[in-house]
Amino acid sequence: HGATALALGLASRNPFGAEVVLSLSLPGATHAAIEIYDLRGRLVRTLLSEQLGAGTHPAVWDGRDRAGTRVASGIYFARASVGDWRGAQKLVLLR
Repeated sequence: HGATALALGLASRNPFGAEVVLSLSLPGATHAAIEIYDLRGRLVRTLLSEQLGAGTHPAVWDGRDRAGTRVASGIYFARASVGDWRGAQKLVLLR
């Protein structure tokens, strides 16, 4: 089988209400991060920032900010960073 490609995808429905599951695929062990940003580019929450092995890793966002407060309905962006690579997914939160 071929190597896993570096990718950020959605593993659940979008728009979402309660939570959304993102999926980060890594071809090898590396440090990876997934962060949620609002439309103004402000960091809402860091879902993960850690050393991960090769394979596909889920990351769940429950629609809350860093303080645990539910954020408003709207458009958000999940941004992944792995080394020099950056990926993004548009997320639509409907309460």
